[in-house]
Amino acid sequence: MRFMYAILILGILAQSAFGEDRVVGGADGLFVIEEDGLNKRLLLAIWPDGTAIKDCSRSNDRQDFRKFEIGHDSVASIVSKLETLGVFDSNTELIQYGIPGASQVHIEIGFGSKKGSLSSCIAEFEEANLTIATSSGIALLDGQSIAEKLKEDKKTFILQRLVWAEIELIAYKSLLTAYPQKIIGTLVEDSDRLLFRYQSN
Repeated sequence: MRFMYAILILGILAQSAFGEDRVVGGADGLFVIEEDGLNKRLLLAIWPDGTAIKDCSRSNDRQDFRKFEIGHDSVASIVSKLETLGVFDSNTELIQYGIPGASQVHIEIGFGSKKGSLSSCIAEFEEANLTIATSSGIALLDGQSIAEKLKEDKKTFILQRLVWAEIELIAYKSLLTAYPQKIIGTLVEDSDRLLFRYQSN
């Protein structure tokens, strides 16, 4: 009996130490996740209740999370803008751009019946401003601008890049007027679910 009581107390303490679990991916919300081999990093999460989590670190070695409360109205505005952008339209070709061995950034969007999924490794290859991701693969810029390199590319690919950039802009811009609260958190894989477990710092 004492053993069971001790287990119960430890469980309560463990839960209170990490405050709250939120489902990431496969649930309603907007989620930006970077995947490098077996490792996953949460970059941004926005849930329908207006809670948002952003990784503010500039390093791959650690993460520096902030929590925002942006409110239901801001979430409704995000959904409306994404809808206008065509993200939920079945005729819109959302980018799925992958290169074997490269880290991928996934954007998963789900608000009720409105859903969209994108994937890209473009940022990794364009970070140093030396190469560019084109519809046919990675190419050197050779002193040219991205606009010059892309002007002869396929129209659908250019539009896919534009939609990706707009989604990021819409999502991150929604945090500008909210007060950031520093938190400690980690991604946890629980059965077939991916959770973000966090506590206030």
